Amino acid sequence: MTWVNILCVAVGGFAGGCTRSAVSSWLNRSEARIPYGTLAVNLAGSFILGIMLALTGLGMLGAPWKALIVTGFCGGLTTFSTFTSEVYALFDGKHPTRAWVYWLGSVALGVALVAAGFAVTRGLA
Repeated sequence: MTWVNILCVAVGGFAGGCTRSAVSSWLNRSEARIPYGTLAVNLAGSFILGIMLALTGLGMLGAPWKALIVTGFCGGLTTFSTFTSEVYALFDGKHPTRAWVYWLGSVALGVALVAAGFAVTRGLA
């Protein structure tokens, strides 16, 4: 990995982490039935990831851009550890239906949005 790529990961990670923090503080409300902020950033990251990986596969995205957006921004934006701790908290708080909906819905929608990102990009290329 070159210094340019390392810098791109750092800048992207900073931007993604700041975005996640802003969205989570805006949408994750204690009265909400599920953590909508975490859901939003994880689903947005899945869609962006699908687009960027499709562009990479088509040879349209160079290594610095992939480092900036895929590894940096999407890595900073999305959060598996927070997601899993929120699922656990819903189960632990005696809300199993909410936990299952959040868990399975997040995974199913995330995979669907990666696929949609690929489809959109391939349709434009």
